Amino acid sequence: MLVLSRKAGEAICFPALDITITVSQLRGRCVSLGVEAPDDIQILRKELVPKLTRRMAKKTGGDLDHRTRNKLNSIGLSLNILLRQLEKGIEPDLGFFKKAIADLSGLDKSLEDATPVVEEPVDKLAMVVEDNENEGSLLAAFLKGFGYQVVTALDGRAALNFLDYAPVRPDIILLDMNMPRMNGPDTVRVIRSRDDLQGMKLFAVSGASEGEMDISIGDDGVDRWFQKPIEPMELVAQIDRELAA
Repeated sequence: MLVLSRKAGEAICFPALDITITVSQLRGRCVSLGVEAPDDIQILRKELVPKLTRRMAKKTGGDLDHRTRNKLNSIGLSLNILLRQLEKGIEPDLGFFKKAIADLSGLDKSLEDATPVVEEPVDKLAMVVEDNENEGSLLAAFLKGFGYQVVTALDGRAALNFLDYAPVRPDIILLDMNMPRMNGPDTVRVIRSRDDLQGMKLFAVSGASEGEMDISIGDDGVDRWFQKPIEPMELVAQIDRELAA
């Protein structure tokens, strides 16, 4: 893990990628960053990513594939984590950013049923169910920055195993849809069919759109649907709103 502290005028370099990020100005809670990158790499503010996604979809004659959406989502989350750390005066952890820009070709490790143990009640407990370990770690780190305790699972079977045996259940589950062994729709159907899990808050966080999956939005399905690349701040706002209801 690489942890750096930078002052105004100092920079962070990624030589292999020919990318340089310079801290140009620090003013209160606002950080100005200058980014130098090759011409073939687009640099955008996070709020412009959905517009980029629509333009790319039009250019290719269709929607972005699942892998591309995952990459955009990971990069967006890592940048939001970096900015959140800078806003809070914490030394930025560039490990997440380095993972996000690395090749997300897939997981080499086999999926296990092991899940983290939460033995005592906490104020806000979220579960992230995501087969891409890098994406799951990024989303978990982002939520922790807003006061959530987070447990993760690599697929629906591992998530249900946690719900069966953990003494503390999550307040909300953020669920990917395309996963091996047990996918999102099947996991939702099992949860909604169980009396002991009635009222569980479920958010779909997926590269797939609502129309691509055989799952509804409502009492019998998920409470909200977020298509990758997500807007992290909007996701947190919706989680807070859902749990406060």
